Amino acid sequence: MKFFFDVKTKRRLAVLLKSIPNSVTRISAAVAFTQSDILVETCINKKISLEWWGLFNSEIASKLDIVRKAISSPLIKFYPFAEYFHPKVIVFHGYGIYVGSHNMTKSAMYDNVEAGVFIEENELTDEQNMELDEFFDYLKKNSVPATIEDVDRIDEYIQSTQIDNNKKEEIQTGLDDLFEEQFGHLLAPWKTTAFGGGDVLTGYAVR
Repeated sequence: MKFFFDVKTKRRLAVLLKSIPNSVTRISAAVAFTQSDILVETCINKKISLEWWGLFNSEIASKLDIVRKAISSPLIKFYPFAEYFHPKVIVFHGYGIYVGSHNMTKSAMYDNVEAGVFIEENELTDEQNMELDEFFDYLKKNSVPATIEDVDRIDEYIQSTQIDNNKKEEIQTGLDDLFEEQFGHLLAPWKTTAFGGGDVLTGYAVR
C-alpha cells in the first residue's frame, strides 16, 4: 500500500494516471465530480476499456463535453448517478486500486491538498476483492449507461436554463466574496506560495 498525499509540488494520482502500465486493459471508476478529461483521454489514447460512474444532477457535476467524448468511444461506458453519489475509487484491473479524496478535476489533480491510498492488486485479500466486486455490482444494478441521445437532450436543457444558471453564478460569486471578506484572515495561508514552485508530475520542487 502506498499513501497518495498530494500537495502543490507532489501530485501522485496525476502521475499514476499519466503512466498507467501497458498491462492494464480495463478500468472501473466511481468518481463523483469530473471536470477534467485526464482519465477519459488516457483510456482513449491507450485503448483501455473504461466503465465510469459519476454524479450527474442539475449542476452537471460530470462535465457534459467529457461525457460526450467518453461515450463517443466504443471503449467507454458512462453510468450517471443522479444524487447521493460521492465516491472516489479507481480500479486498474490487473494492477491496483486507488481510494481517496480526489475528484477528477484539474484542482484535485494539480492544486488541492488531497489524500488517498493506492493498493496493488496482489495486496488485496479475497474478502476485499469480494467487497470491491459487490460495490461495483451495486452501482451497475442501480444505473443505466448514458447514450448520445441523452447527452443531446441534456445539452438542450442546459441551453434553456442558461439565464437562470448565470444568475445563480452571480449570487454564488457574491457570497464567496462576502465569505472571503469576513474570514480572509483564515484563508490567507492559501494565498501565499508556501508550498513553493514545483514540477507537479514529478513531485520535486523546482529550484
